[in-house]
Amino acid sequence: EFISSEGLIRDAAKSVAKLDIFDYERPIGIQIFGAEIESMREAAAISEAAGPDLVDINYGCPVKKVACRGAGAGILQDIPKMVAMTKEIVDTCSLPVTVKTRLGW
Repeated sequence: EFISSEGLIRDAAKSVAKLDIFDYERPIGIQIFGAEIESMREAAAISEAAGPDLVDINYGCPVKKVACRGAGAGILQDIPKMVAMTKEIVDTCSLPVTVKTRLGW
């Protein structure tokens, strides 16, 4: 499951509950999605504090509810923003950062 960056920074119970990590699940990553660079940076920091082995950015979700807001695969319509967001998250995290994406929009 992926976690909304907005849900994490607003401390939404459903989003925060997805941060629970158990040792038997390792190695484990936390996958985040969002449309705003600052929200994604904050969500990456919150995710890292939960203790995963990596942070994954979801740039691949084609679901209309996600993509129409410029998140998931929707960010593929703005590649410079996608690059800037990825750089911001990589610079924020001390963990490995991976990306799930699609070949195009």
